[in-house]
Amino acid sequence: MNSYHLYAMPTKPETIDGMGLQRFSRVTPEYTLVYTDGEPPKQSVELSEDDAVRLTKADESWVRNCNLTLIKEEIERQKPEMLRKISESIEKLETILQELAEESAQEAAEADKE
Repeated sequence: MNSYHLYAMPTKPETIDGMGLQRFSRVTPEYTLVYTDGEPPKQSVELSEDDAVRLTKADESWVRNCNLTLIKEEIERQKPEMLRKISESIEKLETILQELAEESAQEAAEADKE
């Protein structure tokens, strides 16, 4: 999964012209936020963790929703591999349990002979 960065810029016609090309953008009357793994938007400033305290609750919620979308997509992308690994693990566990059951039955049969 690529690393995403949060950028801010003033909301002006020239800064929001390309927002349709941005996957995650939030435009308010005063500022525009862009969350991207690509090139920084023109006239933008990357927000650091220290800058996060300046975000409104609505901004924080928007960033969380962006992250949830990305996490869901990553899970879907990895789903076939995860299911394959789970299936392999279940098969190994079944084999181990079957071997243990056979050993236990063998030990019980030998104890009965004694």
